[in-house]
Amino acid sequence: MRNKTAVNKEIAEFKNGQAIAEFGSLVSPPVGVTLSVYFSNIADHLTNMRDAHPHSKLYMDINRFGVYKIKAY
Repeated sequence: MRNKTAVNKEIAEFKNGQAIAEFGSLVSPPVGVTLSVYFSNIADHLTNMRDAHPHSKLYMDINRFGVYKIKAY
């Protein structure tokens, strides 16, 4: 992500995913809660990286197993 606008957009998308997962926890509590926490963790980590590296570009990758990496460059 090349600028703060792109980072803020990604944070908003993960927070929306968290809200949807929380609603889904009414149907399937284990899956909904797990996804909600997962999306919340990604959004928080992205927010922390944005604040820690205000002048850097951020790189984020999520593999097929759901493991994510966020790095500044």
